[in-house]
Amino acid sequence: VLTYPYVRAWALQCLRPAASADLDLDRAHLAGLAAAAALRAGIETELILPVREGSIYLPSVGALAMGSGTGRTALVRVSPSGLSTRHDASAWHTVRRITTSGMSITVEDTDPFRDCQALAPAARLSDAAWKAWRQGLAAAVRELSAEVPAYARALCAGLRSVIPIRPSTARNRQSGTPRQAFGAVALVLPDDPGALTALLLHEMQHVKLAALCDLFD
Repeated sequence: VLTYPYVRAWALQCLRPAASADLDLDRAHLAGLAAAAALRAGIETELILPVREGSIYLPSVGALAMGSGTGRTALVRVSPSGLSTRHDASAWHTVRRITTSGMSITVEDTDPFRDCQALAPAARLSDAAWKAWRQGLAAAVRELSAEVPAYARALCAGLRSVIPIRPSTARNRQSGTPRQAFGAVALVLPDDPGALTALLLHEMQHVKLAALCDLFD
């Protein structure tokens, strides 16, 4: 949970908040990390979690959409079977994951801190859009593994998550790498599978460069 790319983006936002930031709400996201860790570990516990834009977020796990009458926080019970709350909850949106060809990555369309690059992230993907992303990314990784296996191994080891971005805001840019979210890249899903392969390879080089820039002046 702690190494999920957008947890670092959250931590940096807390350390260097914007003037418009809701500091109490941002700091309270720590409880969401605790809930995600408890859920993954199979621990039963109750936590007071923040409600941001109508949802409760568990980094790397998912988001629980709350009813309209919910306040800024909600008491949530975490158990191996999932989340439960006394408040009205309308839907659970799991973080979708692709596991293929030695790589396991999320296609992140829920995390509130994924908006950490110049390109605006897409909203929750429809079932049809998710299917297209799943098929496109799996095909791209297979192509990379066949054509440039050394690069593919680095990508499979270092890439943790892909952020779908809204094509209407991308204009001539089809991809980007959020430096503060190591292991994540932001992409528009192109129609051409070969273009997706090139974008993944290109942005993974930026991920490596971001790590070097953190290590050395």
